[in-house]
Amino acid sequence: MIVSSVLVAGCGSPSRPAALNTFCGRIPALTGLSVTRSTGPQSNYTFDFPAQVSSSDVPAVRQLARTVCRLAPRPVGVFHCPADFGIDYQLRFLAARQELGSLQINPSGCSVLKGMGAVLVPVSSFWDQLAGILHVAPLRVNCDPFVGSAPGNYPSNCGANR
Repeated sequence: MIVSSVLVAGCGSPSRPAALNTFCGRIPALTGLSVTRSTGPQSNYTFDFPAQVSSSDVPAVRQLARTVCRLAPRPVGVFHCPADFGIDYQLRFLAARQELGSLQINPSGCSVLKGMGAVLVPVSSFWDQLAGILHVAPLRVNCDPFVGSAPGNYPSNCGANR
């Protein structure tokens, strides 16, 4: 397994950035979520769901946003990370088709959620909620629907469209 080291500096401020505070204050206005996956050079990976997915499940989208607003900031330090496969997701939180907030997340390597001036550490409830919104099986041993499956690896099919 490939392991990389990352030095993260200046990300550990206990105060929330203004853009994130504004987003968190506007959660009651949210009406949808748009998720776009990019795979970069790993275009040969397969996934259990399309690269672009939208949801208008208002309660689920608002719950995911509340979870984001409760996430801890990334601490400052040196981290030894597992392999980063170059898979990224762009999450766009919408209110009446207008973007209220955008986040980027990489599910491999040292997984962090970036955007709105913040670098946050996603927790299992975040991934479980996102899986529910996308209608894919949640994370479990040997099953990560967000990382996908490389050719020749065990299948990552976790039971799409549960």
